Amino acid sequence: MEALTIDVMTVLALDFPGWHVWRSRSASGRETGWHATRKGRRPRLSGALPMVSAADAAALRSSLAQQEALSREAAA
Repeated sequence: MEALTIDVMTVLALDFPGWHVWRSRSASGRETGWHATRKGRRPRLSGALPMVSAADAAALRSSLAQQEALSREAAA
């Protein structure tokens, strides 16, 4: 039986469908930071950002969760 594996970027993209998740690369091609760019228009609320960046996937997840909470507040 083959083990099913899903990479972290795919999980983030599935958990936050309103964001395009991507990794930056250094000049040598090594993956460095984690980034997400909002798809569509951002909510008109203080603190809502069109792009967030983090050093690792966990920190990016936290930032995206905060942004999603702001979006829900703006929609209410």
